[in-house]
Amino acid sequence: MILPDQGQEVGIEHGFFIERFGITESTTGIVQVFGAAMFFVASVRGTPLVRHLPRPRLIAAAVLVTGAMIVLQFNTHDMLWIVVIAWSLGAVAGGIRSAISPALGLSQLPDQPGSMMAARTATLQMGYLLGGLLGGAVLAWSGYAALGLILGAGMILAAVLVLRVTDPREVEGTEPAVVAGGRGRS
Repeated sequence: MILPDQGQEVGIEHGFFIERFGITESTTGIVQVFGAAMFFVASVRGTPLVRHLPRPRLIAAAVLVTGAMIVLQFNTHDMLWIVVIAWSLGAVAGGIRSAISPALGLSQLPDQPGSMMAARTATLQMGYLLGGLLGGAVLAWSGYAALGLILGAGMILAAVLVLRVTDPREVEGTEPAVVAGGRGRS
């Protein structure tokens, strides 16, 4: 499942719907627009969830749901309605993730937002490049089912990594860590 925020990779979805189910390009476009709308609504309306769950766990859950929907979508044959539901749920999870993860990233170095956004942009672009190369190779050599499994495994890795991120909001009230160059005890 390639979500609407992932630019050039939306072409994979387009081809997938046409090749796997034989639906027309215009019908595929409608399915993709529906997914994009779901993504948009979730990204705009998903932030209230932050009040109820810690951000790293919420992001990890959204990533795991996205991964599960990717695997389901690319490994479902003959049941278009299941694929459309998986596409839509993955879009919702992606919208929630995309609304919350930048705030968690920016909170890591609140005094250096430019540096954090540059790091985020570099990471996203590297992910698009490597994902496009690996995904294209897997798709060419093994097909959509293998691509779904590889992308799902990548989402599991992403969830594990985000769970290692400390949310400064959760740590408030604890003693500040010693920082290199800071004042030590006398």
